[in-house]
Amino acid sequence: PCPIAVLSAAAPELNPPGFKTVAERVTSPELAAALTELPPGLECHWRVNLHSGIGTEVVPVDAAQAVHIEALLAAGGYTPIAESWGTRWVIEFSQEYTWGESHTLVGGVWFATAWLEIAPDGYTADMVATIVF
Repeated sequence: PCPIAVLSAAAPELNPPGFKTVAERVTSPELAAALTELPPGLECHWRVNLHSGIGTEVVPVDAAQAVHIEALLAAGGYTPIAESWGTRWVIEFSQEYTWGESHTLVGGVWFATAWLEIAPDGYTADMVATIVF
């Protein structure tokens, strides 16, 4: 099923007040700084409950910024995954809860996603297909 349908079935709250931005959730201070220094883009945050949600910031980047961000991802221990559109960088943690991040830079756009306990299959692919292709 479509990732949006998966999220909608969970009856999440879209863009809830006080929900942390992706820049506030990324584990790398350098990535957080890079994200906050860019012009504002599209933000979409889904909160399912107190302990699960997903958020994405979609911001424009130029070629030099994309190279810099990918260098930060590589240095920060993010794992590169080959996708049909290019590389998606991921990092995941699991303690009491499972959480992680997914970053894709393609077509002059940075898709920065942070999630907690919910990461629908195809979420990034749908965004890339809708916005870039």
